[in-house]
Amino acid sequence: MESRHQADDHAGHRPNRRNINIMKPTSTIIITLAILLTASCNREKQVIDENAEATKDAIENRQDDLDAAADLEKARIDAAEDAAQAQLEADKKKADAAADAEKARIDAIEQ
Repeated sequence: MESRHQADDHAGHRPNRRNINIMKPTSTIIITLAILLTASCNREKQVIDENAEATKDAIENRQDDLDAAADLEKARIDAAEDAAQAQLEADKKKADAAADAEKARIDAIEQ
């Protein structure tokens, strides 16, 4: 049998069973909490990234809508200018035709 002194020496080198039993669940809980917090933070970051992407997409869609509206307005203005130009050309031809008709009438009277 070991003396009391030798038993104390072994007790100093061996962890107490009670301490080991307490440390295992505590370590497991701490590790589990760390994993859960990390996962939670990662999910929050993912949600933030998804929201940022959705916001960017919405802004790009608004920009596309504005561009389309501007293109439509430009096409309308161009069409109006083309119509006005065509009307001016028609009025010019009409005036030339009226002048030619008046000259022809005067030539007819002089003969």
